[in-house]
Amino acid sequence: MQQNEIEQKITTFLIKHRGVKAGTFTTEEEIFSNGVIDSLTTLELTIFIEDEFGIAVDEEKIACLGSIRKAAASIVQAASTGR
Repeated sequence: MQQNEIEQKITTFLIKHRGVKAGTFTTEEEIFSNGVIDSLTTLELTIFIEDEFGIAVDEEKIACLGSIRKAAASIVQAASTGR
């Protein structure tokens, strides 16, 4: 799966399932540290990523990534190395 497809899936999840308003963030924006999503949403996003992409995710590490773009790049890398 391409990185841009992963970014879109994450964005769609946040908008449809977590009530994050479309247009209030970009894929490059620091969504974890600037309050776009809270700790509960971070946990639910972690579960979504594990289920959707079949990789194990540490909730603390995903928050450190900062943006959807960085998270998607990490998912692509994890998928390619089998982690």
